[in-house]
Amino acid sequence: MTKYLLRRVAAFSTIIVLVSMGSFFLIHLLPGNVAVQIAGIGATPEYTAWLYKHLGLDQPIYVQYYHWLIPVLHGDLGTSPISRVPVVSTIGNALPIDVGLSVMSQILALGVAIPLAMRSARKPNSIFDRVVTSSSFTLLAVPSFVAIVLLDLVFVTWLHLDLLGPGNFNPVVDSPWMSLLQWRNILAMLLGSVTLALGSVVVYYRVMRGVMIGTMQEEFVTVARSKGISRRRILWRHVFRSSTIPLLGVISISIGGLVAGGFVVESLLGLPGLGLQLIIAVTTKDYVLVQGITLVISVIVVACNFFLDFLYAFIDPRIARE
Repeated sequence: MTKYLLRRVAAFSTIIVLVSMGSFFLIHLLPGNVAVQIAGIGATPEYTAWLYKHLGLDQPIYVQYYHWLIPVLHGDLGTSPISRVPVVSTIGNALPIDVGLSVMSQILALGVAIPLAMRSARKPNSIFDRVVTSSSFTLLAVPSFVAIVLLDLVFVTWLHLDLLGPGNFNPVVDSPWMSLLQWRNILAMLLGSVTLALGSVVVYYRVMRGVMIGTMQEEFVTVARSKGISRRRILWRHVFRSSTIPLLGVISISIGGLVAGGFVVESLLGLPGLGLQLIIAVTTKDYVLVQGITLVISVIVVACNFFLDFLYAFIDPRIARE
């Protein structure tokens, strides 16, 4: 287990370095003079020259990366030249919303997918199994930006549940994480969480259904049945545990899509998360903020995958031995 963990830490560190380089060089992919792009058309030559020097663009590229990386390692992602606000503060105020959306959506997705998969695995090809499986294809074909519009139309426009509509999230400035505990803000994130959960439910259900049906044919399940163990106990204690590894694998793969879908949902619902901040930063050409958000999101996605890899080995020690 120790060797496996050390290998994963080394791989994680290498990926983080590559991610930091990608985030840094992102700003240098802009055509022309970056300072001119950030300053805008109406900027004076003096301000453009100051901004060019302030961003360190007059130095060699490796020197720029070094001077950018050292503060980043100390938690300083720079200051936005547009808003004059530290990037860390902007990200710190917006990140709790992304975490809240992701956690709520995954709780909803797993809470729906697991019981449906277990019910379908108990009686494959039954009417229930066919209806749920057929419906999953329909949900999988609906993009997040279409689903959020339809949900908003039904619950806000037709049912007049205005608390679920856009613009109802009220962040707590002094403690952004406390915003997630307010009932009004939970309702404001509910539509977004349901939208993100729809796609995850389909994937989790289909993976678990296939794995559990295959596991039900194994010899140890037959032995458990011969001992008189109830079908429900076999499903939860034996079959479900064997299905957790594929489920975790699917969750790790879907993290990136979950983040991207969250950005779309935030922009449509007006939730002041990283997605909305990223869109505003791109619109205002605040590439320092874009750079910081890209780095933070990339590190979070990599860290989540690293944690799930460790969880694989904890659940099934044979993975670490391999």
